Amino acid sequence: MQLDAEPDRRATLAQYRARASVYDFELALLERFQLAAKHDDFAGSLSGGQRKLLEMARALMAKPELVMLDEPMAGVNPALKQSLLGHVKSLRSDGMTVLFVEHDMDMVRDISDWVIVMAQGRIIAEGPPHSVMGDQRVINAYLGAHHDAELTIEDEEQILAAAQDELTTGQEDTP
Repeated sequence: MQLDAEPDRRATLAQYRARASVYDFELALLERFQLAAKHDDFAGSLSGGQRKLLEMARALMAKPELVMLDEPMAGVNPALKQSLLGHVKSLRSDGMTVLFVEHDMDMVRDISDWVIVMAQGRIIAEGPPHSVMGDQRVINAYLGAHHDAELTIEDEEQILAAAQDELTTGQEDTP
């Protein structure tokens, strides 16, 4: 009987070490995403931005080679956007591949090595960010002809008036 008990004891020690290692890794991830103080909190009690950070930390628990993010900047305040951007960049620095869907073109330009733009389920452009952002098909589909021009007060008033008219009449003003 003694011989049978020894392997069980070793297995228990190995399991304990493995759990301790996972716990240490979990704490390191929470610290990386500035969530260590929230360790004992329920995810539902976190702010929207903190939940985004927690989602990224959770994705890293499996130590993946590829992380896929779906609109990580959606609904996030500008300060947290910069924080999330820094975290995504650090994933790249760690040698991880990051694939994401994002509509924030400034963020895409800042972080991407390669961009694939789709419209209506088809690829319309592919390449380095600076060339894709200049592609007329991308401009027409997503950015608009005057995407890089600042709005004047008059332009803004015209846009607001047109929107108000559309809301009141229920129809778009077509030229």
